[in-house]
Amino acid sequence: ALGQKLYIISDGSLYEASKDGKYTSLGSGWANVAGMTSLDGKLYVISDGSLYETNTAGKYTSLGSGWANVGAITSLGQKLYVISDGSLYEAGKDGKYNSLGSGWSGVKGMTSVGNKLYIISDGSLYEASTDGKYTSLGSGWANVAGLTSLNGLLYVISDGSLYRAKTK
Repeated sequence: ALGQKLYIISDGSLYEASKDGKYTSLGSGWANVAGMTSLDGKLYVISDGSLYETNTAGKYTSLGSGWANVGAITSLGQKLYVISDGSLYEAGKDGKYNSLGSGWSGVKGMTSVGNKLYIISDGSLYEASTDGKYTSLGSGWANVAGLTSLNGLLYVISDGSLYRAKTK
């Protein structure tokens, strides 16, 4: 979501949708999308291993390539956070990035609440700070289909059920 609109990539096309379900195509050519997030009125999409900044009219700019086996992307503060090839990266809006550590496998989602990142990796939920240090918040998250946050709470779809999880 960005503003009062939802942005969806389906079958290689980017769509803007309103709450009433009406939608507009903003262009096609998005292949092998690994994730999308928003930051400062822009969308950030990883497609075919490249990171793109996209405005709400669909005009995009490449911010660099090399993003492989992406597990998740989210934003926090003025930065983007990407898990690629098992490592957590912090990236600026210019595409420049640095590694915050490795060991992230089986990633099924990442989101942010407050000033922390929340990551589901190999069935466990972790809280991570922006320097890459993390703490386990518990295991048992099987067959995860999604992780997001709303009003300071985490929501997880696991084994076909929706759960609300506290952050500590």
